[in-house]
Amino acid sequence: MKESNLLKFPFIFVILLTLLIPPLAQATQRNTDTTNITGTWYTNKKFSYLVDRSENQPFAAPNIREKLPFHERYMTVEWELIQRSDGIITGKSRWTSYDAKKQKLMDGTDILLGGINNKHIILSETSETHAQLIFDFQLDTPNKMSGIGYNVIGPKEVAMRFELVRKQ
Repeated sequence: MKESNLLKFPFIFVILLTLLIPPLAQATQRNTDTTNITGTWYTNKKFSYLVDRSENQPFAAPNIREKLPFHERYMTVEWELIQRSDGIITGKSRWTSYDAKKQKLMDGTDILLGGINNKHIILSETSETHAQLIFDFQLDTPNKMSGIGYNVIGPKEVAMRFELVRKQ
């Protein structure tokens, strides 16, 4: 009887190890994600975005096709990002906005602050002269991220979706 119990114990031990090792290995992988987004990221082409038209935004061209109070513009963006070891990100955004005929309207540089969790990136862009934007991005590859931008407060509504690639 004692021999059969001794044979069962190693068998149970091996089964428990088999069940516990994969989840522990996966948890360790998540915690040691070494993805770092420090560097310069840019849009490789102009992308469109929507903005509401108001007295504050006289340069917006009407979006007549859809008969909405939103107007289409175009933009290019370049971000310089620095990621700290705790996942906090600081940086700056240089952007240029274009009208419907793709003629330059304005440009600027704003501060970025946010963080990364696994491959999910949230950044806030603040400015005294235009809407405060939130960027919600996913790191698709080590050299490409995509996501959306939208405002949380400011003189206008803004919505955009675009991709950034890392400068090599």
